Amino acid sequence: MIFEYLPTNITQDVERLCLVCNALPITHILIPSNPVSKPYPDSLSIIATLRDLVRQTKTLKRIHFIPTIKTSLHTAESLQSAFLTLEYLNISHAAIISGDTTLSHPFTTHNALEILRDMQKKSTFLRQLQIYCALESKISLRNSHGLCKKIQYGVQNFITQPFYHAQNTRENKSQIHNNTPYFLPQITKDFKTFYSFYKNLIQIYTKNNLSLASSQNKIQIYCGFLPLSHARQAHTIHAKNLGISIPTSYINAIDNNANEANRNLFKAMRQYNLSLNYLSFGDIEKLLDYAN
Repeated sequence: MIFEYLPTNITQDVERLCLVCNALPITHILIPSNPVSKPYPDSLSIIATLRDLVRQTKTLKRIHFIPTIKTSLHTAESLQSAFLTLEYLNISHAAIISGDTTLSHPFTTHNALEILRDMQKKSTFLRQLQIYCALESKISLRNSHGLCKKIQYGVQNFITQPFYHAQNTRENKSQIHNNTPYFLPQITKDFKTFYSFYKNLIQIYTKNNLSLASSQNKIQIYCGFLPLSHARQAHTIHAKNLGISIPTSYINAIDNNANEANRNLFKAMRQYNLSLNYLSFGDIEKLLDYAN
């Protein structure tokens, strides 16, 4: 399980991370870069500091820290510097995010992966780097093409946008057949359908590419999990048109009892690899009460 954590101050950070990692099977801690487009300390510097502080902490000793490299903040030269910094600090995991098109930013995830590929020719450390990329929560040709292209670059870890429905239980639901790659653009409401489709796509793609055959079972999809505490948060997400589907049933449930709604959803989602995020750390503390 990945825990996406937003640092506040060093002392509190160590306390909070210990709290979460004692209660949940956290294996990785991801530090975002300038979330909600606000300036924050550099994630590489944060991780270097936190890692030194927690080396003697039994709870966090074996946790992998993941800094985030946001390509929209970089030039080609500064991206190279960021990758060299990973090697210098011996940070073996990194998330690379932005977008897959050039509509909004000059440097995309694919541009960064191309720069990294060139640098990997001269660096064993960078060749072994574990990269994490974002995956939109919809089934579409664009999303599928982007995933396959990233796999070609050696990416083995994908984190989806948040899901609020583990599986579709309606008897008359429309099915996406696992043995046929459909590319109808659609926001997928339940994670089971989404996961089955993309795991099947990964199997087909890697099987048909001899150079990728050995990576098939190593590719992981982490389901984004972002508990909400108020219906207005859901409406705000909808208004931003982020492509995240929040079922009316979940909105009604958090209106009635947010703690119970999030606990039930968390219980249903834990069968998958999760990437746990939050808007308020208090929401995480309430989940921990349930986990304990």
